[in-house]
Amino acid sequence: MSFNSQIGTFTVSKALIDANPEAIMKLMGRMVILQANYDCLVDGVKYTARSEYFEEIPKNVRAPYYEVIINEAGIRVVKL
Repeated sequence: MSFNSQIGTFTVSKALIDANPEAIMKLMGRMVILQANYDCLVDGVKYTARSEYFEEIPKNVRAPYYEVIINEAGIRVVKL
């Protein structure tokens, strides 16, 4: 498998974007966004993307969900 199979889904809230715009730009700079939809329930954007942050998945398998964590230690992407 390859980068093409490293696909994940995650949500970034507007509050996280407003609080950490530089970190969000750094995160997004390491991804190829395949789909983005606004989610009014969390006031944020739900993304599906390719990235080295994500584990490889077999073809025709739904992309797993990840949580984006930004703190003093940096950026982490954790599979839920």
